[in-house]
Amino acid sequence: MAKEQLTDDIYSANVIEFVTVARAYCDFLETPETHSRHDFVEKIRKLLPLIYLKSSLLPDTEPPNAAVIDRWATEVEYNIIQERIRAVLGGRDDYLEVFDAGMQYCEEPITASISENLSDIWQDLKDFLMNYRSDSPDIMLAALGLCKSNFETFWGQRLVNCLRAVHNLAFNTLNEFHTEEGDY
Repeated sequence: MAKEQLTDDIYSANVIEFVTVARAYCDFLETPETHSRHDFVEKIRKLLPLIYLKSSLLPDTEPPNAAVIDRWATEVEYNIIQERIRAVLGGRDDYLEVFDAGMQYCEEPITASISENLSDIWQDLKDFLMNYRSDSPDIMLAALGLCKSNFETFWGQRLVNCLRAVHNLAFNTLNEFHTEEGDY
């Protein structure tokens, strides 16, 4: 890939907008306890579609060279974020999963966790952001390619599944947790 094309890809408007939204998402999830459940649900309900849209608009890149990409988000950080989100959501964290391929073979319903899905997305976006700020075009491009690939094969589906559950929390008036005060 020509150096000029490489620079055009990593500094394109779509990539810069993706970086901005990814940063807002990561910052928000790193302090979920500073928000009420209602405010948390409202903010994440608005961030998830933006992340999906901006991820969908990322440029196609060559297959990423994973050897140059560092993993920044640790398992400890992941677990802390997941537990903080779970604490904010309380008993509203789990939801029925309908897009699991193994569902047809299970006698019991399959549940998923909003906090786990949000943390999975956070982990990939955090790794991308930390590599992107390296200012090395090769690392930035590899991080971009890996993030887009992971969106297409892993966390994009988790995002839309989680959005379905968050939407249900926000708008399902038949939900036993929905109150007139708006707290879910």
